[in-house]
Amino acid sequence: MRRLALALIALFSSPALAQNVWVVGDISGPSVDFLNVHNAVAWASDGDVILIRSGSYPNVVINGKSLTLIAEINHNVRIAGMSVRNLAVGQEVVLSRINLEGGTEAGLAVKNSAGSVWVQNCVIAGADGFGDFVFFPNHPDGYPGVELVNAGTVSLSRCVIDGGEAEHWSLSSSPGNGGHGVQVSGSTQLSLHASELRGGQGGHIDDDDTAWDALDGGHGLAVGGGQIQVMGCVLLGGNGGVGGEDFDIFTGWACGNGGDGGDGIGEVFGGGGATVRVATSTLLGGAYGPPYPGSGCSGGFMGQPVDVTSAFVQPFDADSYSLTTTGPHVEGQTIQLNVSGPPNSLGLIVIGTGPIQTAVPVYAGDLLVTAPQPVLLSLGSLPSSTQIVAPQVATVGGFRDFYSQIVGYNPATNRITLSEPLYNVIFDTLAK
Repeated sequence: MRRLALALIALFSSPALAQNVWVVGDISGPSVDFLNVHNAVAWASDGDVILIRSGSYPNVVINGKSLTLIAEINHNVRIAGMSVRNLAVGQEVVLSRINLEGGTEAGLAVKNSAGSVWVQNCVIAGADGFGDFVFFPNHPDGYPGVELVNAGTVSLSRCVIDGGEAEHWSLSSSPGNGGHGVQVSGSTQLSLHASELRGGQGGHIDDDDTAWDALDGGHGLAVGGGQIQVMGCVLLGGNGGVGGEDFDIFTGWACGNGGDGGDGIGEVFGGGGATVRVATSTLLGGAYGPPYPGSGCSGGFMGQPVDVTSAFVQPFDADSYSLTTTGPHVEGQTIQLNVSGPPNSLGLIVIGTGPIQTAVPVYAGDLLVTAPQPVLLSLGSLPSSTQIVAPQVATVGGFRDFYSQIVGYNPATNRITLSEPLYNVIFDTLAK
């Protein structure tokens, strides 16, 4: 373990990516730089860290800028949606322990980027559909929790992601389909680890004077392109909506069926082919929508674990490994790294200075960290934990960040598996 501490100190001795740490709080004080995240993002320089304290903040757009947004430990941070756009190759955005919900579209949208977006320990939800006839835009479908369009490389780790609920039928609104948990299209490399993706509820008719079919639940993961890896996740389709019925004294009963449940993995209509690799995950279709209560009408169809035509979904064998810690940390604090895996397996930790996504032959999973000279150190037999002392940060007001991942070998299966990634940051102080 002394070798691990020395290696980390050597890693952190290189200059930090930037010198600035900005503190955001919804109440002004001597240590608060900004009262909202939007202004902090606009002011920050490429590579800065934004440390956020408890509060509810308006939506945020990050355009062509490397930034880290992280909630201070034991603080509840809620941002009403976020968009990341136009990252160049080598630029990266990190989001940690933030709730992205309550916005007007996707909880997190990443579009037209060639860089990396790294998301961990976040709760993300798409907006519900809005189908009022009077107002524009009319968008009865729920929005996806996460929408990725030509998004470069994206890692989602230990997150809970929900598609928005559809609008339901009323005299003034039209029904829609549930939003997808995660929707991927275009040129995107996505790595999903230890996360739960849930499609939104389909729109109800639920009316005895309207013989319309109800709408469908969203998919847990909806694909229309990209290269996607899923490890240790739960992908759950949304439930279908309740159908309608009508009775006419001349023509008799007329039925609208219940909506179909969403699929664990489904496709975006009109999307190109995608490649999805799945290991140690649970895929479940959503429940079918029932008919109007008490009627003789039909329900919808149960969602499927996987229902694709142009996408290629392939299972692969892997073991379950996990690397966790709390944070952020201050120099001199003890950092405890908790490592789990199959009993009697062996673990290594690989430590790097930035995110990447690289398929490595003979390894189950993708390498997600990089460095000029990556640090690879033994942790011995698993499960285990180890402690290190956070090294000193050389620059006043500065920070050191690092990315890590477990490489586990299980003698029982003769497999080498790469775990979910972990981002950590060390500050010289949390209060200015």
